[in-house]
Amino acid sequence: MNVQTADRRVLIIDDEKDFAESLADILESRDFSVSVVHSSADALQSLSEFNPHCVLLDIRLGLEDGIDLLAKLKGVRPELLCVMMTAYANTDSAIEALQIGAYDYLRKPLEARDLLATMDRCFENVRLIEERDAAYEALKIRNEELGEINARLRQMVDSARELASCRDVEELGRHLLSDFASLMAAEGGSLYMLHEEGLKLIASLGDGSVPGLLELPLPVGSVCDLVMRDRKPILVRDITKEKIFPSGSSYKDGSLFALPILDHDGDVLAIVSLHNKMWPPFTPQDRDVGQVMLSLAGEILRSQQATEKIRISLQEKDVLLKEVHHRVKNNLQVISGLLNLQAHHVKDEESRRIYQDSQNRVSTMALIHEQLYQVDDLANVHFAGFVQELTTNLMRSYSMSDSRIELELDVQDVEMVIDTAIPCGLIINELFANSLQYAFPDGREGRIRMEFSEPEEGHYKLTISDDGVGLPEGFDFESTKTMGLQLVRILSEQLNSETVVQSGPGTSFTFNFREYLEAGSVLY
Repeated sequence: MNVQTADRRVLIIDDEKDFAESLADILESRDFSVSVVHSSADALQSLSEFNPHCVLLDIRLGLEDGIDLLAKLKGVRPELLCVMMTAYANTDSAIEALQIGAYDYLRKPLEARDLLATMDRCFENVRLIEERDAAYEALKIRNEELGEINARLRQMVDSARELASCRDVEELGRHLLSDFASLMAAEGGSLYMLHEEGLKLIASLGDGSVPGLLELPLPVGSVCDLVMRDRKPILVRDITKEKIFPSGSSYKDGSLFALPILDHDGDVLAIVSLHNKMWPPFTPQDRDVGQVMLSLAGEILRSQQATEKIRISLQEKDVLLKEVHHRVKNNLQVISGLLNLQAHHVKDEESRRIYQDSQNRVSTMALIHEQLYQVDDLANVHFAGFVQELTTNLMRSYSMSDSRIELELDVQDVEMVIDTAIPCGLIINELFANSLQYAFPDGREGRIRMEFSEPEEGHYKLTISDDGVGLPEGFDFESTKTMGLQLVRILSEQLNSETVVQSGPGTSFTFNFREYLEAGSVLY
């Protein structure tokens, strides 16, 4: 319910009729809707009939106990705001009522300003509760939508693997139409490729009569004619109500969806036509899915025809990556979730640890992209907040939420470009995780300290240390064989860092590096 000024309902429960009516007069003069009852039975009945937002309840109702009635009201409507009224100086009953769930209490006789101020607080609380519930409901709906989208995306990922493995155009056509039948419930369809003599049938779906060749020029106004001329998808939700008709088929009703596969110059290479007699018809969402699938199919088809023409610009990818931080974060979170899901099915502890380490690395990169899209500045990371959240996540990931290991952070809040923040964040992830896993064996206590500063503009110093068991005797950072420390060494080289490693007692890594401004890191 949305609480409007003219629809603020208050139920008054008091056995003193004159007093109750005086309260009603005060509230009604301020546009409150008021109902007055004098017994528990009437109150419970009015709760469903009048449906109040707030209740004014006397602690004593003649021979009845208002606190008992309060418990009954809260049992029926837990979210109901109840304000207790008492004429007694002893506050024990009021405290008892508050413990049961009363929102507030007022001392009789009531001043009008006290009553109105309390009601204003009550209805402000009601408004906040309603906004919270509306937000929860919107979030629930959005989660359901995202669940459906994720299910389709998983199907599309599986389809992409199959399409990428196709050896020729005929196999590509069969897989593509089969995928459309699964993703969009298409009952019939065809894939035609453009040849000199016309559109040649490559593959078909369903039992409909489909000709092997559509000769050029195509009938004006047919679906394939419009797709060829406009080079855009066409979605016909009801064939009987449109002046567009299918090309070379016997379909007379249902919905129709036709999409072009284009070459690098934007000219039509092939056309996919899909038909569905069942309800509901194809939707705009189906169109989006179809365009994504045909975009992939077009890449594969063009690769089969002219592999030498397919080139991907790394610079364009980097620019695109920086413009879509939000989507990148979402994709990385999906990968992290999949790694976490897979780890639950792995019984070997070493393999499970590898999955967990990989998940943390992905989560570290996702965290950077999350920070970037949440602020106006899409190029820089606020490093102190990032480190705080990263270390908290790692402590939780390795079940170190207790006080056995103490964490000390001395991090200067600087704005760091993404090409520096990602390798630096991964270094922190590796060394912090390494300390959590190996520095304090057998449940021993200890401390991990992290210091980060910018002594000069664009010059950074990062130190990660612990007071644990230290590094193995003879340890050489430059020739280490462990994957985590190899990654740290590679990332420090990427940053052109001066790195100092110290051991005994404990372990300390110090990195001195400058802002990394080159485009295209080793991570992408």
